[in-house]
Amino acid sequence: MSELERALSVSMVDYLSGIGFKPVRETSGRAWYLSPLHVETNASFVVKKINNKWEDYALRTRGSIIDFVKAYNEITTYEAINLINGGGQMRTFDPEEYKNHIKEGIAIESVGSITSPPLLAYLQERCISEEVAQKHCVQAKWQFTTNPASWNYGIAFRNDSDGLEIRTKDFKVGNSPKTYRTIGEYTPECNVFEGFFDYLSVLTEMKTMKLKNQTYVLNSLAFVHILMDTFKGYEHVNTFLDNDAAGDDKVRVMIDEGVVVTDMRHIFQGFNDYNEYWVDKCNKH
Repeated sequence: MSELERALSVSMVDYLSGIGFKPVRETSGRAWYLSPLHVETNASFVVKKINNKWEDYALRTRGSIIDFVKAYNEITTYEAINLINGGGQMRTFDPEEYKNHIKEGIAIESVGSITSPPLLAYLQERCISEEVAQKHCVQAKWQFTTNPASWNYGIAFRNDSDGLEIRTKDFKVGNSPKTYRTIGEYTPECNVFEGFFDYLSVLTEMKTMKLKNQTYVLNSLAFVHILMDTFKGYEHVNTFLDNDAAGDDKVRVMIDEGVVVTDMRHIFQGFNDYNEYWVDKCNKH
């Protein structure tokens, strides 16, 4: 086993415990923490046990244990690998351990208009017009199937198969079936957004309830490949993907497949996504 493989095999849950971080909430599939990467009062940092990866929903960053150690200690990849491997005996992450666990899912009890004060405050924090959110989203009462005693409320965005993408300040979840959302009738050009908060941001900024072009909200970059033949049927495809390596890759793949792409990320250059750009712009006014 190489030094890289050895470092990646260390359990994130055990590593965090070793540096003094305990989960504030835990299910068979996930462990939630007050983020080690910034000060917060609501847990936004989650470790996904099935793949030993982490995500910080407040910072909108994610990665492996090496990525975490680099960010936490502000060091290089080489230094992070050495630090992890020099930390003493730690439990090795074993995906087989989770094969027989109950699959964690989302159960929805009810949906309706967005009325929860914390959710309305969250929309304001993300600089999303309440009118726009009420038009395109619903409030969902939901729970993890592995923790049926705890109910949560979230801003939910329907996909084409009637599944819901649910967001709160602390959670980013969804129920099945998971797929993309198509908005509007066919037009020669279309817009493609990675997430629905980016779409809501554009609507808010433009003070409109609907864009002139047919629009797709992917909800996951995996759907780029499923929609590839569809995208080839447009004269132009305006992409609003995240400013990261994954977004770069999907734009490149679309171009290689013959899709006529207009990469719109120049609008929010220097920001991770459209909503981050929009929040910054709002806060300057």
